[in-house]
Amino acid sequence: MLVSAAILAILCCFVCGWGVIMARNPKHWRLWWMNFFGYLDLNSTREQRRAQESHLKWFSCLLSLMCLAVAVSCSYWVIMETQEIRRAKTPIEKDQEMTMRQLEKMRHKFRKLGS
Repeated sequence: MLVSAAILAILCCFVCGWGVIMARNPKHWRLWWMNFFGYLDLNSTREQRRAQESHLKWFSCLLSLMCLAVAVSCSYWVIMETQEIRRAKTPIEKDQEMTMRQLEKMRHKFRKLGS
């Protein structure tokens, strides 16, 4: 869980940066996406192209903000979980962990006997 949240935070940072880059130059990225999907846009007016570029710009900004929020949230939880792992355990928590380990050993032993 901890590793996957850290990986997700890193990936979201890259997607956030890519969204910012797309929002900075929507004309280039509109043409890139059209080329990527193989769509030939010959008969659209200038107003339609500008509207498409405006939409691309706003949705890229929205994508960047959403990915930034996910990255911040994942980073927060990774830091909190790491601090929780590193803190000193109370005697009750140590006893609970030892009991859980013993139960798992017993379950594993009974599964072997049952097979």
